[in-house]
Amino acid sequence: MANASRTLIRKARLYDHDGDTDQPAVCDVLIAGNRVARIGADLSDETASITIDARDKMLIPGFVNAHYHSHDVLLRGCFENLPTEIWFMYALPPVYPQRSAAEVRARTTLAAAEAIRNGITTVQDMLTILPFDSELLDVALEAYDAAGLRVVFAQQIADLRALDRVPYWRECVPENYHHLLAAAADSDAVASHPVDVVIEEYL
Repeated sequence: MANASRTLIRKARLYDHDGDTDQPAVCDVLIAGNRVARIGADLSDETASITIDARDKMLIPGFVNAHYHSHDVLLRGCFENLPTEIWFMYALPPVYPQRSAAEVRARTTLAAAEAIRNGITTVQDMLTILPFDSELLDVALEAYDAAGLRVVFAQQIADLRALDRVPYWRECVPENYHHLLAAAADSDAVASHPVDVVIEEYL
């Protein structure tokens, strides 16, 4: 750790959930590499390569986005006003063509940058790739790694057909359109893909 880059954050209000959450204590924080090395009042470190004046700012642990789908990033503003059961027909990967590796990299990088800018340091990304392509899975993971964002990552696969779990689809949509309805990589959609082998590869 002696050779790690060192950052000194000065005069920040340090949030402590078990302490005074209305008026958190003011203190300094020394970070060595990616670890907190010291917390205290009036710290000094001549080896710090970066010093941040955090007066009138609060230092808090990184937020966690525990329910996230990076395949939605470029669809914001398109379908917000639709009821859920209709939104499913337009907004999810099974109903539009598979995206290119360049687009998957761009949208994942954009999502990671937005998260970091807003204090989110970890996301749980439940990503749908259909038809499954291991190259696109690698592209998404590489983009997160390059951005430095922690990710709990899973390929989203459902064990029930969308028709059996989305309200009113089976009852209201004519039967001759049922084959077009999919809300995720469901049991029918993945039947022809060796998903169990793919999952084992990434465990």
